[in-house]
Amino acid sequence: MSEPTSEILTFQVGTRIYATEVYDVRRIGHGTEAGLTHVSRSCLGQPLASGRGLVVTGTDEMEQALDVDRVLGIQSVPGSSIQPLPAFAAQCLGSAAVVGLVVLDESPTPLIDIPTLIREQLEISAAPREKRIPDA
Repeated sequence: MSEPTSEILTFQVGTRIYATEVYDVRRIGHGTEAGLTHVSRSCLGQPLASGRGLVVTGTDEMEQALDVDRVLGIQSVPGSSIQPLPAFAAQCLGSAAVVGLVVLDESPTPLIDIPTLIREQLEISAAPREKRIPDA
């Protein structure tokens, strides 16, 4: 009996490579596509050039996009290549969007839950900014 596999989409933000489960992404859009809520800055960094967007369905059923530099491709990986994030690392990160690691070409690559990442970033953007009292 063969080991179960997962379909992983790899993408690049800045100079770093990330992965996500294919089923999280509805489609690949353009970074400047109108009618989408775009997130370009997140805990992953900021794209050097917003050429592409990984489009997902948000909590309000509207399409939202994470702007990325490049979509590198889709690959099928054995289930054993996907590991949950160690508890200590999860506590240190400050984002629930990094859900694990996937070993690609013998290299551990962060596995990202894109809908969670977008939701977190939109919540941060919508939060009222604290007014700072200048030092006397």
